[in-house]
Amino acid sequence: MREPPPGLRTWWGSWRRSFPVHGSDAGPLIAHEARSAMWRVGGMLDEATTREPANRRT
Repeated sequence: MREPPPGLRTWWGSWRRSFPVHGSDAGPLIAHEARSAMWRVGGMLDEATTREPANRRT
């Protein structure tokens, strides 16, 4: 199954992803992919907010 247009858009471009599943099975796969991406972004944000800036002067 191929993702319908416009696909995934980012600041560096856009593309369409392909999933090796039947169309009716794509929903749970896409939901899992989205949850995983949000979890990774949340981890990066947590890390960025708890880390002390490298250029901080004391």
